[in-house]
Amino acid sequence: MSFLPQGTILGNLEMLEVYEFYDKPCLFSCRNVAGQIFLALWIDETAYADSWFYAPTSLKRFQQIVVGNIELRNAFLTAEDGFVFEVTIPYDQNNQSHIEVAQIMCEGLEENKLPLAGEFLETGTQSLASIIDKQDVKRSAIQFTRETLDLAFSFSNTGAMQAPAAPLGSLLQATQYLIDALGQFKAGQPTMKGNISKRILRQTEIVVAGTFAGSFGVEFISVEKPDFWGNSLAGDAIESFLELIKIGKDAEKLRKYLLTVQPRAASRYRVFLEKLINSRAKLRAEWGSLNQDKGGSGELLLIDAKIALGIVTQIEEEKPKQYEINGELVGVNKRTKSFEILEVKSNRKYSGRILDLALSVAETATLSEIYTSTIREIIEVSPATGEEKTKYQLVGLKPIVNQ
Repeated sequence: MSFLPQGTILGNLEMLEVYEFYDKPCLFSCRNVAGQIFLALWIDETAYADSWFYAPTSLKRFQQIVVGNIELRNAFLTAEDGFVFEVTIPYDQNNQSHIEVAQIMCEGLEENKLPLAGEFLETGTQSLASIIDKQDVKRSAIQFTRETLDLAFSFSNTGAMQAPAAPLGSLLQATQYLIDALGQFKAGQPTMKGNISKRILRQTEIVVAGTFAGSFGVEFISVEKPDFWGNSLAGDAIESFLELIKIGKDAEKLRKYLLTVQPRAASRYRVFLEKLINSRAKLRAEWGSLNQDKGGSGELLLIDAKIALGIVTQIEEEKPKQYEINGELVGVNKRTKSFEILEVKSNRKYSGRILDLALSVAETATLSEIYTSTIREIIEVSPATGEEKTKYQLVGLKPIVNQ
């Protein structure tokens, strides 16, 4: 592009958005590989070349310019570093080596070349969202030499570029716990309960590297570097996370996938969905990897998250672990529907909730007698800590004959 110089001190530039166009882009934003944003303004033309002002701009200031909080004129007159670049680009594409870039202090700018006083950009948050879509997580992955996961939350009860603190904190925590469980599965060591090994947790740990608008975005990077080929356990786990987001409310695919990744991951996905729904947020996820064959994006609407939660809950209810034990009936409470049984062989104590189908038998049973009890195990995940806790349900109770 003749208006987008390459190979200068501005770096290799890519277009973000065009705000005014007249035969050519007259006012636009662009960014170099290092992430520096420029607001560019066409100021002059001759028989041989066009001239532009390029104002280097931080992301926060750029956000304020885009939503109309900073006058366009002041975007150049009060540039953050106190200077802008004047760029002269020849029309002759074979003469690009003669591109001129001069640094001009803000106080030296000719004001008649700038926008009129009182002019603003008012593109709104939709424009900002399109900028974030071009954030290019692959670029971030290369810059950090890490796996990169960008999550953009659109909260229905907050303003643009804002997030409620408590729900956001819960969502970030639930994200890490889900990545841990998916990583454990990818490592070929899935367990239903207990602690995930520290070795796996080190490999799946992600940290917040920054935030961005869109409406409120969080950029995660993996702690451990990928190997020479760009592969890592964190990358494998993020790939599975993204697959869940892309599956969305497709019942058949979600059922098949969750039954594959084992109960712990399914439970933690349920918690993640609950947090998302309680936050009243929709989600866009994008993954960048050093492995150029990997990466991708997905979106989960709030209404689809609610449907997915119902599917996950049903799957968990369909696949509990159930078995029989012989044990002494230590206690039954009809009011709280609770029971306590001491297994004869292991001297292990089981306590929990009596299901309705077993309540009539349990409330007439004799304490201290030995019964064959049908026990169902349910794995629940603590929303606060992410720890799994095994809960027991009494499904059936029958006396042992001729003991």
